[in-house]
Amino acid sequence: MTCPGRFHNVRHNRVCEVLVGYLKAAGLSVLSEPKHQFPSTSLRPDIKVYNWSEGRNAFLDVTIVDQLQLDVLPRTVAKPMHVLNRAEKIKKDKYEVVCKDQNAQFIPLAFSAFGGFGKSSNSFLSEVAYCLATIQQRPYSDIMSEIRHRISSTIWSANMETVLNGPNHRKLVYSAS
Repeated sequence: MTCPGRFHNVRHNRVCEVLVGYLKAAGLSVLSEPKHQFPSTSLRPDIKVYNWSEGRNAFLDVTIVDQLQLDVLPRTVAKPMHVLNRAEKIKKDKYEVVCKDQNAQFIPLAFSAFGGFGKSSNSFLSEVAYCLATIQQRPYSDIMSEIRHRISSTIWSANMETVLNGPNHRKLVYSAS
């Protein structure tokens, strides 16, 4: 789903908000949309996580992939995860060198417009769920399921908002009568 104007980033921004919420709940210090992290480039990660692993900061960049776009549809049909894993690889290739220069880790997070998760996304969220399970003394599987559901439903909700309120659609007005 590709939409012009302000609707273009609805899903992306909402997923970032959900991620920041879970990271903070896990006791991590985070910065949303950190600016000027890589001065010699125009790269802007979505989230910076301080002291993520072994005292190293991590930069996260989220992408939402529409697996029904004509240019990726044939690959999606053949290998559904290929498109998400490729999107994560493209992000990693883009950020890896500048993150290494800062002794930081880069974690690409790719999600499907239908709520699927890339390999790196699953791995990262698994670590977050483990932290939360320890802090909240709840089963890891319950927390991981909650995170996956929350992100997927956030994507679907933003999809619907974009469709219903998109540039070529009139806002729906509900009357009490």
